[in-house]
Amino acid sequence: FMLRAGLVTDDSVPEGHQGLHQALYGSSSQETEAAHRASEAVAGLPGKLDGTELLDIASWLEEVRSCTNYDEFRPAVGLFALYHEADAEAPSLVGLSRRVPADIARHQATGGARFVRIRLLSSEPRMWTRAALEERRR
Repeated sequence: FMLRAGLVTDDSVPEGHQGLHQALYGSSSQETEAAHRASEAVAGLPGKLDGTELLDIASWLEEVRSCTNYDEFRPAVGLFALYHEADAEAPSLVGLSRRVPADIARHQATGGARFVRIRLLSSEPRMWTRAALEERRR
């Protein structure tokens, strides 16, 4: 079961969160669509991983495990926003990672998050420093 949500608009984002919103969702529909096309090629992971789709974490992790055929998650660089409820107005945590699936699984197990939005950037973790990820998050 995957929960799908529509695009979040800039109208409802507080001014202090505009940079994060643009990093996760893009600042225009063209940018968002380009990010989606790029994310399809990154890491071969299921779902629309451009920040526009609200995913049920348990279902998504199960799909990741089934499509990768690995006991461990492959590296994937990106930003993610965790939600405890599908209708939450704001994420409970926003993270950046060079191991997105593994970190989401860890947060689900320890923090009780049930839903996530993911924006993948790359499948080459060695190319991404914390500073570069922080810059993308702004």
